[in-house]
Amino acid sequence: MMRLLLVLFVLTIGAPLLASAESASAHPGSAPSATVPSADEVRARIDTLRLADGEMLVVGDVTLAKAVTQFYEQQQFNLIWNLDRVQQLLNALSALVQDGLDPEDYHYAELLRAGVALESMPAAQRIDFDLLATDAYLRALIHLFRGKVDPRRVDPRWNFAISDIASSRALQVISAAVSENRVEDAFAKARPRHIIYAQMQHTLAELRAIAARGDWPQLDDGPTLKPGMVDARVPILRARLIAAGIAIAPDAGELYDPATVAAVKQFQREQSQVSDGAVGKGTRAALNISINQRIDEQRADLERARWLLHDVQGNFVLVNVAGYRVDFYRGNTSVWNARVQVGTPARDTPIFKSKVSHITVNPSWVVPPTILRKDIVPKLRKNPNYLAENRIRIFDSRNQPLSPSQVDWDRPGNIALRQEPGPKGALGRAAIRFPNPYAIYLHDTPHQELFSSPQRTFSSGCIRVERALELVELLFDDSATWNRAAIDAEIAKGKTRNVNLARPVPMLLTYWTVHRHADGRISFNPDVYKRNPALIQALNTPRR
Repeated sequence: MMRLLLVLFVLTIGAPLLASAESASAHPGSAPSATVPSADEVRARIDTLRLADGEMLVVGDVTLAKAVTQFYEQQQFNLIWNLDRVQQLLNALSALVQDGLDPEDYHYAELLRAGVALESMPAAQRIDFDLLATDAYLRALIHLFRGKVDPRRVDPRWNFAISDIASSRALQVISAAVSENRVEDAFAKARPRHIIYAQMQHTLAELRAIAARGDWPQLDDGPTLKPGMVDARVPILRARLIAAGIAIAPDAGELYDPATVAAVKQFQREQSQVSDGAVGKGTRAALNISINQRIDEQRADLERARWLLHDVQGNFVLVNVAGYRVDFYRGNTSVWNARVQVGTPARDTPIFKSKVSHITVNPSWVVPPTILRKDIVPKLRKNPNYLAENRIRIFDSRNQPLSPSQVDWDRPGNIALRQEPGPKGALGRAAIRFPNPYAIYLHDTPHQELFSSPQRTFSSGCIRVERALELVELLFDDSATWNRAAIDAEIAKGKTRNVNLARPVPMLLTYWTVHRHADGRISFNPDVYKRNPALIQALNTPRR
Protein backbone atom coordinates (compact mmCIF):
# COMPACT_ATOMS: atom_id res chain seq x y z
CA MET A 1 0.00 0.00 0.00
CA MET A 2 2.74 2.45 0.98
CA ARG A 3 4.68 1.77 -2.24
CA LEU A 4 1.54 2.45 -4.32
CA LEU A 5 0.89 5.70 -2.49
CA LEU A 6 4.49 6.73 -2.97
CA VAL A 7 4.20 6.15 -6.72
CA LEU A 8 1.02 8.24 -6.81
CA PHE A 9 2.82 11.03 -4.96
CA VAL A 10 5.71 11.05 -7.41
CA LEU A 11 3.27 11.08 -10.32
CA THR A 12 1.23 13.94 -8.91
CA ILE A 13 4.30 16.01 -8.05
CA GLY A 14 6.87 14.99 -10.64
CA ALA A 15 4.65 15.40 -13.71
CA PRO A 16 3.63 19.01 -13.03
CA LEU A 17 7.21 19.90 -12.20
CA LEU A 18 8.52 18.58 -15.49
CA ALA A 19 5.65 20.09 -17.40
CA SER A 20 6.26 23.43 -15.75
CA ALA A 21 9.96 23.34 -16.54
CA GLU A 22 9.35 22.38 -20.16
CA SER A 23 6.66 25.01 -20.59
CA ALA A 24 8.82 27.74 -19.08
CA SER A 25 11.69 26.73 -21.33
CA ALA A 26 9.62 26.60 -24.51
CA HIS A 27 7.52 29.72 -23.81
CA PRO A 28 9.49 31.95 -21.43
CA GLY A 29 7.21 34.88 -22.03
CA SER A 30 4.09 32.96 -21.02
CA ALA A 31 5.33 31.56 -17.69
CA PRO A 32 2.81 31.93 -14.85
CA SER A 33 3.42 34.75 -12.42
CA ALA A 34 5.24 33.93 -9.20
CA THR A 35 3.18 33.43 -6.08
CA VAL A 36 4.84 32.87 -2.70
CA PRO A 37 2.77 30.36 -0.71
CA SER A 38 1.97 31.15 2.91
CA ALA A 39 2.93 28.96 5.84
CA ASP A 40 -0.73 27.97 6.18
CA GLU A 41 -0.75 26.75 2.57
CA VAL A 42 2.41 24.71 3.16
CA ARG A 43 0.93 23.19 6.32
CA ALA A 44 -2.30 22.36 4.48
CA ARG A 45 -0.42 20.67 1.64
CA ILE A 46 1.56 18.54 4.10
CA ASP A 47 -1.68 17.62 5.86
CA THR A 48 -3.09 16.33 2.57
CA LEU A 49 -0.11 14.00 2.29
CA ARG A 50 -0.78 12.30 5.60
CA LEU A 51 -2.33 8.90 6.09
CA ALA A 52 -4.80 8.23 8.85
CA ASP A 53 -2.03 6.84 11.07
CA GLY A 54 0.11 9.96 10.66
CA GLU A 55 2.56 8.73 8.03
CA MET A 56 3.21 10.77 4.91
CA LEU A 57 3.15 9.85 1.25
CA VAL A 58 6.26 11.87 0.51
CA VAL A 59 8.51 8.95 1.47
CA GLY A 60 8.28 5.23 1.89
CA ASP A 61 9.55 4.72 5.44
CA VAL A 62 8.27 5.97 8.76
CA THR A 63 11.51 7.47 10.05
CA LEU A 64 11.94 9.78 7.07
CA ALA A 65 8.24 10.70 7.00
CA LYS A 66 8.52 11.82 10.59
CA ALA A 67 11.67 13.74 9.73
CA VAL A 68 9.93 15.61 6.90
CA THR A 69 7.09 16.67 9.20
CA GLN A 70 9.42 17.80 11.98
CA PHE A 71 11.67 19.54 9.47
CA TYR A 72 8.86 21.83 8.31
CA GLU A 73 7.69 22.37 11.87
CA GLN A 74 11.14 23.69 12.71
CA GLN A 75 10.88 26.01 9.70
CA GLN A 76 7.44 27.24 10.86
CA PHE A 77 6.05 25.68 7.66
CA ASN A 78 7.75 28.27 5.48
CA LEU A 79 9.17 27.38 2.07
CA ILE A 80 12.79 26.27 2.33
CA TRP A 81 14.31 26.03 -1.13
CA ASN A 82 15.22 29.22 -3.00
CA LEU A 83 17.40 29.24 -6.12
CA ASP A 84 20.67 29.47 -4.20
CA ARG A 85 19.83 26.60 -1.89
CA VAL A 86 18.56 24.47 -4.76
CA GLN A 87 21.89 24.97 -6.55
CA GLN A 88 23.75 23.96 -3.38
CA LEU A 89 21.54 20.89 -3.11
CA LEU A 90 22.16 19.94 -6.75
CA ASN A 91 25.92 20.32 -6.22
CA ALA A 92 25.76 18.09 -3.16
CA LEU A 93 23.61 15.49 -4.89
CA SER A 94 25.88 15.32 -7.94
CA ALA A 95 28.85 14.73 -5.59
CA LEU A 96 27.20 11.56 -4.23
CA VAL A 97 28.85 9.63 -7.06
CA GLN A 98 32.02 9.94 -4.95
CA ASP A 99 30.22 7.87 -2.31
CA GLY A 100 29.13 5.21 -4.78
CA LEU A 101 25.54 6.48 -4.65
CA ASP A 102 23.31 7.47 -7.57
CA PRO A 103 22.08 11.11 -7.61
CA GLU A 104 18.96 9.96 -9.45
CA ASP A 105 17.81 8.24 -6.24
CA TYR A 106 17.33 11.77 -4.94
CA HIS A 107 15.30 13.37 -7.78
CA TYR A 108 18.40 15.00 -9.27
CA ALA A 109 17.11 15.27 -12.85
CA GLU A 110 13.66 16.38 -11.73
CA LEU A 111 15.06 19.07 -9.46
CA LEU A 112 17.48 20.24 -12.12
CA ARG A 113 14.81 20.57 -14.81
CA ALA A 114 12.07 22.02 -12.63
CA GLY A 115 14.37 24.33 -10.71
CA VAL A 116 14.86 26.64 -13.70
CA ALA A 117 11.20 27.66 -13.38
CA LEU A 118 11.24 27.92 -9.59
CA GLU A 119 10.56 31.63 -9.31
CA SER A 120 7.65 31.55 -11.75
CA MET A 121 5.85 28.49 -10.39
CA PRO A 122 2.25 28.73 -9.20
CA ALA A 123 1.90 28.35 -5.44
CA ALA A 124 0.79 24.69 -5.47
CA GLN A 125 3.67 23.57 -7.68
CA ARG A 126 6.12 25.64 -5.65
CA ILE A 127 5.09 23.79 -2.48
CA ASP A 128 5.36 20.43 -4.22
CA PHE A 129 8.83 21.32 -5.52
CA ASP A 130 9.84 22.32 -1.99
CA LEU A 131 8.66 18.97 -0.62
CA LEU A 132 10.52 17.12 -3.37
CA ALA A 133 13.75 18.98 -2.59
CA THR A 134 13.31 18.33 1.13
CA ASP A 135 12.75 14.65 0.44
CA ALA A 136 15.98 14.59 -1.61
CA TYR A 137 17.91 16.48 1.08
CA LEU A 138 16.83 14.37 4.05
CA ARG A 139 16.96 11.05 2.25
CA ALA A 140 20.47 11.71 0.93
CA LEU A 141 21.66 12.70 4.40
CA ILE A 142 20.14 9.56 5.89
CA HIS A 143 21.81 7.38 3.26
CA LEU A 144 25.17 9.02 3.93
CA PHE A 145 24.69 8.65 7.65
CA ARG A 146 23.51 5.05 7.84
CA GLY A 147 23.61 3.63 4.30
CA LYS A 148 21.11 3.35 1.46
CA VAL A 149 20.60 -0.37 2.07
CA ASP A 150 19.18 -1.63 5.34
CA PRO A 151 21.81 -4.18 6.51
CA ARG A 152 19.01 -6.51 7.57
CA ARG A 153 17.99 -6.74 3.91
CA VAL A 154 21.22 -8.51 2.96
CA ASP A 155 22.04 -10.12 6.32
CA PRO A 156 19.03 -11.46 8.27
CA ARG A 157 21.22 -11.90 11.35
CA TRP A 158 21.85 -8.16 11.66
CA ASN A 159 20.09 -6.95 14.80
CA PHE A 160 22.16 -3.96 15.84
CA ALA A 161 20.56 -0.53 16.12
CA ILE A 162 20.51 1.56 12.95
CA SER A 163 21.51 5.19 13.50
CA ASP A 164 18.52 7.51 13.41
CA ILE A 165 18.86 10.97 11.89
CA ALA A 166 15.28 11.90 12.79
CA SER A 167 16.08 12.86 16.38
CA SER A 168 15.19 16.40 17.37
CA ARG A 169 18.84 17.40 17.78
CA ALA A 170 19.87 15.98 14.41
CA LEU A 171 17.02 17.74 12.63
CA GLN A 172 17.93 21.02 14.28
CA VAL A 173 21.44 20.71 12.90
CA ILE A 174 20.42 19.89 9.34
CA SER A 175 17.62 22.48 9.42
CA ALA A 176 20.12 25.12 10.52
CA ALA A 177 22.43 24.10 7.69
CA VAL A 178 19.72 25.00 5.16
CA SER A 179 18.77 28.22 6.91
CA GLU A 180 22.42 29.28 6.96
CA ASN A 181 22.98 28.25 3.32
CA ARG A 182 25.40 25.45 4.31
CA VAL A 183 23.72 22.59 2.43
CA GLU A 184 26.94 21.03 1.16
CA ASP A 185 28.44 21.28 4.65
CA ALA A 186 25.56 19.17 5.97
CA PHE A 187 26.43 16.47 3.41
CA ALA A 188 30.09 16.55 4.45
CA LYS A 189 29.16 16.08 8.11
CA ALA A 190 26.73 13.24 7.35
CA ARG A 191 29.52 11.15 5.82
CA PRO A 192 31.78 9.02 8.02
CA ARG A 193 34.69 11.32 8.76
CA HIS A 194 37.37 8.71 9.37
CA ILE A 195 40.26 8.62 6.91
CA ILE A 196 39.32 5.06 5.93
CA TYR A 197 36.17 6.39 4.24
CA ALA A 198 38.09 9.14 2.45
CA GLN A 199 40.59 6.56 1.18
CA MET A 200 37.73 4.44 -0.16
CA GLN A 201 36.36 7.46 -2.01
CA HIS A 202 39.82 8.08 -3.48
CA THR A 203 40.08 4.45 -4.55
CA LEU A 204 36.65 4.61 -6.21
CA ALA A 205 37.74 7.69 -8.16
CA GLU A 206 40.92 5.93 -9.33
CA LEU A 207 39.00 2.85 -10.46
CA ARG A 208 36.58 5.04 -12.40
CA ALA A 209 39.51 6.82 -14.04
CA ILE A 210 40.76 3.42 -15.23
CA ALA A 211 37.28 2.60 -16.54
CA ALA A 212 37.18 5.91 -18.41
CA ARG A 213 40.30 4.84 -20.31
CA GLY A 214 38.75 1.45 -21.07
CA ASP A 215 38.99 -1.84 -19.20
CA TRP A 216 42.37 -3.21 -18.18
CA PRO A 217 43.99 -5.86 -20.42
CA GLN A 218 42.26 -9.23 -20.56
CA LEU A 219 44.27 -12.45 -20.63
CA ASP A 220 43.09 -15.05 -23.16
CA ASP A 221 42.44 -18.66 -22.20
CA GLY A 222 45.20 -21.15 -22.85
CA PRO A 223 47.66 -23.47 -21.14
CA THR A 224 48.86 -22.56 -17.67
CA LEU A 225 51.72 -20.09 -17.92
CA LYS A 226 54.76 -21.39 -16.08
CA PRO A 227 58.15 -19.75 -15.46
CA GLY A 228 60.43 -19.94 -18.48
CA MET A 229 57.66 -20.40 -21.05
CA VAL A 230 57.42 -18.28 -24.17
CA ASP A 231 53.86 -17.22 -24.88
CA ALA A 232 52.15 -14.42 -26.79
CA ARG A 233 50.05 -13.67 -23.68
CA VAL A 234 53.06 -12.67 -21.58
CA PRO A 235 53.15 -9.01 -22.77
CA ILE A 236 49.42 -8.74 -22.01
CA LEU A 237 50.03 -10.27 -18.58
CA ARG A 238 52.80 -7.77 -17.98
CA ALA A 239 50.55 -4.86 -18.99
CA ARG A 240 47.81 -6.12 -16.67
CA LEU A 241 50.22 -6.29 -13.73
CA ILE A 242 51.43 -2.75 -14.46
CA ALA A 243 47.78 -1.63 -14.45
CA ALA A 244 47.51 -3.14 -10.96
CA GLY A 245 50.35 -0.88 -9.82
CA ILE A 246 52.94 -3.63 -9.56
CA ALA A 247 56.41 -2.44 -10.55
CA ILE A 248 57.74 -4.38 -13.53
CA ALA A 249 59.63 -3.62 -16.74
CA PRO A 250 56.99 -3.03 -19.46
CA ASP A 251 58.80 -4.67 -22.39
CA ALA A 252 60.62 -7.95 -21.99
CA GLY A 253 59.14 -9.86 -24.93
CA GLU A 254 57.14 -13.06 -24.73
CA LEU A 255 59.44 -14.83 -22.26
CA TYR A 256 57.83 -15.48 -18.90
CA ASP A 257 60.92 -14.17 -17.14
CA PRO A 258 61.79 -14.10 -13.40
CA ALA A 259 60.74 -10.46 -12.98
CA THR A 260 57.27 -11.17 -14.34
CA VAL A 261 57.02 -14.34 -12.25
CA ALA A 262 57.85 -12.31 -9.13
CA ALA A 263 55.16 -9.78 -10.05
CA VAL A 264 52.60 -12.57 -10.54
CA LYS A 265 53.47 -14.02 -7.14
CA GLN A 266 52.85 -10.63 -5.56
CA PHE A 267 49.49 -10.40 -7.33
CA GLN A 268 48.59 -13.91 -6.15
CA ARG A 269 49.48 -13.13 -2.54
CA GLU A 270 47.31 -10.05 -2.63
CA GLN A 271 44.45 -12.10 -4.06
CA SER A 272 44.77 -14.68 -1.25
CA GLN A 273 45.90 -17.29 -3.77
CA VAL A 274 48.75 -19.78 -3.64
CA SER A 275 51.73 -17.71 -4.81
CA ASP A 276 53.41 -20.25 -7.07
CA GLY A 277 53.86 -17.95 -10.07
CA ALA A 278 51.84 -20.22 -12.34
CA VAL A 279 49.06 -18.41 -14.20
CA GLY A 280 46.32 -21.01 -14.34
CA LYS A 281 42.54 -20.81 -14.35
CA GLY A 282 42.18 -19.18 -10.90
CA THR A 283 44.82 -16.50 -11.37
CA ARG A 284 43.61 -15.76 -14.90
CA ALA A 285 40.03 -15.35 -13.62
CA ALA A 286 41.20 -12.88 -10.98
CA LEU A 287 43.20 -10.93 -13.56
CA ASN A 288 40.20 -10.76 -15.90
CA ILE A 289 37.58 -9.46 -13.46
CA SER A 290 36.26 -6.33 -15.13
CA ILE A 291 36.97 -2.85 -13.87
CA ASN A 292 33.21 -2.23 -13.59
CA GLN A 293 32.85 -5.16 -11.21
CA ARG A 294 35.74 -3.83 -9.13
CA ILE A 295 34.02 -0.41 -9.04
CA ASP A 296 30.86 -2.05 -7.71
CA GLU A 297 32.89 -3.89 -5.08
CA GLN A 298 34.30 -0.59 -3.85
CA ARG A 299 30.79 0.87 -3.77
CA ALA A 300 29.72 -2.07 -1.61
CA ASP A 301 32.63 -1.41 0.74
CA LEU A 302 31.62 2.25 1.03
CA GLU A 303 28.08 1.19 1.95
CA ARG A 304 29.36 -1.14 4.67
CA ALA A 305 31.59 1.67 5.92
CA ARG A 306 28.50 3.86 6.31
CA TRP A 307 26.94 1.16 8.49
CA LEU A 308 29.89 1.02 10.88
CA LEU A 309 32.32 3.92 10.70
CA HIS A 310 30.32 6.76 12.24
CA ASP A 311 31.54 8.12 15.58
CA VAL A 312 34.69 6.01 15.43
CA GLN A 313 37.57 7.92 16.95
CA GLY A 314 40.49 7.37 19.29
CA ASN A 315 41.65 3.79 19.75
CA PHE A 316 39.70 0.99 18.07
CA VAL A 317 40.15 -2.52 16.66
CA LEU A 318 39.15 -3.24 13.08
CA VAL A 319 38.88 -6.77 11.70
CA ASN A 320 38.48 -7.04 7.93
CA VAL A 321 37.00 -10.51 7.62
CA ALA A 322 37.35 -10.62 3.83
CA GLY A 323 40.97 -9.46 4.06
CA TYR A 324 41.95 -11.86 6.89
CA ARG A 325 43.47 -8.94 8.77
CA VAL A 326 43.14 -7.14 12.10
CA ASP A 327 44.35 -3.59 12.77
CA PHE A 328 44.66 -1.56 15.95
CA TYR A 329 44.01 2.11 15.19
CA ARG A 330 44.98 5.19 17.10
CA GLY A 331 42.90 7.88 15.47
CA ASN A 332 43.56 7.79 11.73
CA THR A 333 46.65 5.59 11.97
CA SER A 334 46.97 1.82 12.11
CA VAL A 335 49.76 1.23 14.63
CA TRP A 336 49.61 -2.59 14.59
CA ASN A 337 48.21 -5.29 12.33
CA ALA A 338 48.28 -9.05 12.04
CA ARG A 339 46.73 -11.91 10.09
CA VAL A 340 43.54 -13.60 11.26
CA GLN A 341 41.63 -16.79 10.62
CA VAL A 342 37.86 -16.42 10.22
CA GLY A 343 34.77 -18.56 9.83
CA THR A 344 34.29 -21.05 7.05
CA PRO A 345 31.73 -20.21 4.34
CA ALA A 346 29.31 -22.57 6.11
CA ARG A 347 29.94 -20.86 9.48
CA ASP A 348 30.74 -17.35 8.37
CA THR A 349 31.85 -14.53 10.64
CA PRO A 350 29.20 -11.77 10.84
CA ILE A 351 29.91 -8.05 10.57
CA PHE A 352 28.89 -5.65 13.33
CA LYS A 353 30.14 -3.04 15.80
CA SER A 354 30.71 -3.52 19.53
CA LYS A 355 33.19 -2.59 22.28
CA VAL A 356 35.89 -4.77 23.84
CA SER A 357 34.96 -5.05 27.51
CA HIS A 358 37.41 -7.56 28.98
CA ILE A 359 40.16 -10.09 28.37
CA THR A 360 39.97 -13.70 29.47
CA VAL A 361 43.39 -15.03 30.40
CA ASN A 362 43.81 -18.82 30.15
CA PRO A 363 40.30 -19.26 28.72
CA SER A 364 38.46 -22.53 28.80
CA TRP A 365 36.38 -23.41 25.77
CA VAL A 366 32.75 -24.49 25.91
CA VAL A 367 32.11 -26.45 22.72
CA PRO A 368 29.16 -24.96 20.77
CA PRO A 369 26.34 -27.46 20.02
CA THR A 370 26.96 -27.31 16.26
CA ILE A 371 30.63 -28.18 16.68
CA LEU A 372 29.72 -30.95 19.13
CA ARG A 373 27.36 -32.49 16.62
CA LYS A 374 29.28 -31.92 13.39
CA ASP A 375 32.90 -32.09 14.52
CA ILE A 376 33.44 -33.71 17.92
CA VAL A 377 31.12 -36.72 17.60
CA PRO A 378 32.63 -37.86 14.25
CA LYS A 379 36.12 -37.55 15.75
CA LEU A 380 35.07 -39.61 18.77
CA ARG A 381 33.83 -42.38 16.52
CA LYS A 382 37.29 -42.55 14.96
CA ASN A 383 39.23 -42.05 18.18
CA PRO A 384 37.55 -42.89 21.53
CA ASN A 385 40.41 -41.14 23.36
CA TYR A 386 39.85 -37.82 21.57
CA LEU A 387 38.32 -36.07 24.59
CA ALA A 388 41.07 -37.13 26.99
CA GLU A 389 43.82 -36.24 24.52
CA ASN A 390 42.36 -32.75 24.14
CA ARG A 391 41.55 -32.18 27.83
CA ILE A 392 37.82 -31.96 27.18
CA ARG A 393 35.44 -32.75 30.05
CA ILE A 394 31.73 -33.63 29.88
CA PHE A 395 29.02 -32.10 32.06
CA ASP A 396 25.30 -32.83 32.35
CA SER A 397 22.49 -30.26 32.57
CA ARG A 398 23.18 -29.82 36.32
CA ASN A 399 26.87 -29.13 35.62
CA GLN A 400 27.85 -32.52 37.03
CA PRO A 401 30.82 -34.29 35.37
CA LEU A 402 30.19 -37.35 33.22
CA SER A 403 32.47 -39.99 31.77
CA PRO A 404 32.39 -40.66 28.00
CA SER A 405 30.91 -44.09 28.66
CA GLN A 406 27.83 -42.48 30.28
CA VAL A 407 26.89 -40.68 27.05
CA ASP A 408 24.98 -42.10 24.10
CA TRP A 409 26.97 -40.37 21.37
CA ASP A 410 24.28 -41.10 18.78
CA ARG A 411 21.88 -39.06 20.96
CA PRO A 412 24.10 -37.10 23.36
CA GLY A 413 21.21 -35.10 24.77
CA ASN A 414 21.62 -32.04 26.96
CA ILE A 415 25.33 -32.21 27.72
CA ALA A 416 28.12 -29.65 27.59
CA LEU A 417 31.75 -30.17 26.63
CA ARG A 418 34.40 -27.91 28.13
CA GLN A 419 38.05 -27.86 27.18
CA GLU A 420 40.33 -26.92 30.05
CA PRO A 421 42.67 -23.93 29.57
CA GLY A 422 46.18 -24.39 28.29
CA PRO A 423 48.50 -23.40 25.44
CA LYS A 424 47.03 -26.16 23.25
CA GLY A 425 43.45 -25.26 24.04
CA ALA A 426 41.25 -24.06 21.20
CA LEU A 427 41.33 -20.46 22.49
CA GLY A 428 45.06 -20.42 23.24
CA ARG A 429 46.25 -18.19 26.06
CA ALA A 430 43.81 -15.29 25.83
CA ALA A 431 40.38 -14.35 24.49
CA ILE A 432 39.23 -10.82 23.66
CA ARG A 433 35.57 -10.35 24.60
CA PHE A 434 32.95 -7.88 23.40
CA PRO A 435 29.15 -8.02 23.76
CA ASN A 436 27.26 -9.39 20.76
CA PRO A 437 24.40 -11.80 20.11
CA TYR A 438 26.51 -14.16 17.99
CA ALA A 439 28.93 -15.41 20.69
CA ILE A 440 31.79 -14.08 18.56
CA TYR A 441 35.16 -13.09 20.04
CA LEU A 442 38.83 -12.80 19.11
CA HIS A 443 41.31 -15.25 20.55
CA ASP A 444 44.76 -16.74 20.48
CA THR A 445 45.18 -20.14 18.81
CA PRO A 446 47.56 -23.09 18.88
CA HIS A 447 47.09 -23.41 15.11
CA GLN A 448 49.76 -20.88 14.18
CA GLU A 449 50.73 -22.81 11.06
CA LEU A 450 47.40 -21.92 9.42
CA PHE A 451 48.26 -18.22 9.27
CA SER A 452 50.52 -18.94 6.31
CA SER A 453 47.57 -20.20 4.23
CA PRO A 454 46.39 -17.75 1.54
CA GLN A 455 42.66 -18.14 2.36
CA ARG A 456 42.15 -18.48 6.10
CA THR A 457 38.53 -19.59 6.56
CA PHE A 458 39.13 -22.23 9.23
CA SER A 459 37.14 -21.26 12.33
CA SER A 460 33.53 -21.72 13.34
CA GLY A 461 32.88 -17.99 13.26
CA CYS A 462 35.21 -16.58 15.90
CA ILE A 463 38.42 -14.83 14.88
CA ARG A 464 41.81 -16.40 15.58
CA VAL A 465 44.49 -13.73 15.89
CA GLU A 466 48.17 -14.01 15.05
CA ARG A 467 50.37 -12.58 17.83
CA ALA A 468 47.24 -12.18 19.94
CA LEU A 469 49.09 -11.20 23.11
CA GLU A 470 50.48 -8.12 21.38
CA LEU A 471 46.90 -7.01 20.73
CA VAL A 472 45.95 -7.77 24.33
CA GLU A 473 48.73 -5.47 25.57
CA LEU A 474 47.54 -2.68 23.26
CA LEU A 475 43.98 -3.08 24.52
CA PHE A 476 45.02 -2.90 28.18
CA ASP A 477 46.96 0.30 27.42
CA ASP A 478 48.52 0.11 30.88
CA SER A 479 52.30 -0.20 30.74
CA ALA A 480 52.60 -0.19 34.53
CA THR A 481 50.10 -2.94 35.45
CA TRP A 482 49.53 -4.90 32.25
CA ASN A 483 52.72 -4.82 30.24
CA ARG A 484 53.79 -7.93 28.33
CA ALA A 485 55.79 -9.32 31.25
CA ALA A 486 52.76 -9.01 33.55
CA ILE A 487 50.51 -10.67 30.96
CA ASP A 488 52.95 -13.57 30.57
CA ALA A 489 53.17 -13.95 34.35
CA GLU A 490 49.39 -14.14 34.65
CA ILE A 491 49.25 -16.74 31.89
CA ALA A 492 51.92 -18.78 33.65
CA LYS A 493 49.60 -19.20 36.66
CA GLY A 494 47.39 -21.39 34.49
CA LYS A 495 44.13 -20.16 36.02
CA THR A 496 41.25 -18.63 34.10
CA ARG A 497 40.78 -14.94 34.91
CA ASN A 498 38.65 -12.19 33.42
CA VAL A 499 40.29 -8.75 33.42
CA ASN A 500 38.16 -5.71 32.57
CA LEU A 501 39.62 -2.96 30.43
CA ALA A 502 39.92 0.42 32.12
CA ARG A 503 38.16 1.90 29.07
CA PRO A 504 36.13 -0.19 26.61
CA VAL A 505 37.64 -0.11 23.11
CA PRO A 506 35.42 0.00 19.99
CA MET A 507 35.51 -3.17 17.90
CA LEU A 508 34.51 -3.19 14.24
CA LEU A 509 34.07 -6.42 12.31
CA THR A 510 33.95 -5.43 8.64
CA TYR A 511 33.79 -7.14 5.25
CA TRP A 512 35.77 -5.11 2.73
CA THR A 513 36.98 -6.75 -0.47
CA VAL A 514 38.99 -3.80 -1.83
CA HIS A 515 42.29 -2.98 -0.15
CA ARG A 516 44.38 0.14 -0.52
CA HIS A 517 48.04 -0.39 0.34
CA ALA A 518 50.22 2.14 2.12
CA ASP A 519 51.95 2.92 -1.19
CA GLY A 520 48.59 3.69 -2.85
CA ARG A 521 48.26 0.47 -4.83
CA ILE A 522 44.85 -1.18 -5.00
CA SER A 523 44.28 -4.91 -4.62
CA PHE A 524 41.18 -7.05 -4.18
CA ASN A 525 40.23 -9.73 -1.68
CA PRO A 526 38.07 -12.64 -2.83
CA ASP A 527 34.42 -12.44 -1.82
CA VAL A 528 34.73 -15.68 0.14
CA TYR A 529 31.23 -15.49 1.62
CA LYS A 530 29.60 -14.33 -1.67
CA ARG A 531 28.13 -11.30 0.07
CA ASN A 532 28.81 -8.68 -2.58
CA PRO A 533 26.23 -9.57 -5.27
CA ALA A 534 23.15 -9.04 -3.07
CA LEU A 535 24.46 -5.75 -1.69
CA ILE A 536 25.48 -4.45 -5.12
CA GLN A 537 22.07 -5.37 -6.52
CA ALA A 538 20.37 -3.49 -3.68
CA LEU A 539 22.60 -0.46 -4.22
CA ASN A 540 21.81 -0.50 -7.94
CA THR A 541 18.04 -0.78 -7.44
CA PRO A 542 16.55 2.62 -8.25
CA ARG A 543 14.34 4.22 -5.63
CA ARG A 544 10.85 4.53 -7.03
